[in-house]
Amino acid sequence: MHISCIGRRTICTAPTMPFSLLNYCAPPTHREVHFWYLVPEEVQGKILFNAYKELISPEEHMHVLEMKEKQLQKQALLARVLVRTSLARYTDGKINPKSLKFRKNTFGKPEVGIDVEEKGRRMNSNILKFARRYFSLPEIAWLEGIPDPERQRQKFIQLWTLKEAYVKALGRGISGAPLKDFTVHLKNLSGIKGDLCQCGGAASLAQTITLDVSRNSDAITSNWQFLLFQPTDLHYASVCMEQSENHLDEEGRDENSCSGIKMQIWRTVPLVKDESFSGKQAILACSNSVRF
Repeated sequence: MHISCIGRRTICTAPTMPFSLLNYCAPPTHREVHFWYLVPEEVQGKILFNAYKELISPEEHMHVLEMKEKQLQKQALLARVLVRTSLARYTDGKINPKSLKFRKNTFGKPEVGIDVEEKGRRMNSNILKFARRYFSLPEIAWLEGIPDPERQRQKFIQLWTLKEAYVKALGRGISGAPLKDFTVHLKNLSGIKGDLCQCGGAASLAQTITLDVSRNSDAITSNWQFLLFQPTDLHYASVCMEQSENHLDEEGRDENSCSGIKMQIWRTVPLVKDESFSGKQAILACSNSVRF
């Protein structure tokens, strides 16, 4: 099963008209993450897909048609529709998704700090062989120290998701910010085994994330924070967001702490239905700081 999601993007808007087929949302508050996703297999019907095609730009339509396989065309179309309809939700009906225009950064990609991977993803080659090609030496050593093959594979996918989210947040891609130039550390909290602990019947954070950046890399910055979670039982997702410059809120609490982050999650079929999963998904790990 594939999944498409929406993170942060840099946009500008054109003259618009009301659009009444979406449920509208209040913009996220400071330290709040809104996560919209769809499952392509749930989107069916010629009439609906024709409506989706009317929402994308001519350039996006050409990009969709460049895909050789029908399934890839469907995924590309749904990804663009999800971006447009999700952003339009926050305009109180004032902006039609079709009227949104996007700016690309100097590296040719919109800045997005989110990545989603299937937990059941299988590699064509050995996990460690693949890791040695892309990961840093400390990450490789950490994976080598995990004796259980299935747990090793799951930790590899979690690391990959975190690293992808980071380079997307930088807006540079893997070529502009090579994955070997920084190290993501996933550490269990003292005395806790596994990824989650049970506290009062609810799943609670049992891991922390820290980031080490090579001093020789001038393409990578340090002011980012991570969140690793499970939007569904079949996927891992990571969000990479910029840390607050003012680390304390009005009550003197650290705004960059995990406890200060609120997450809202929706599963959607655009123009058809939305389902809120807020508070039901397990947050596996969060970072409080970045180290050099």
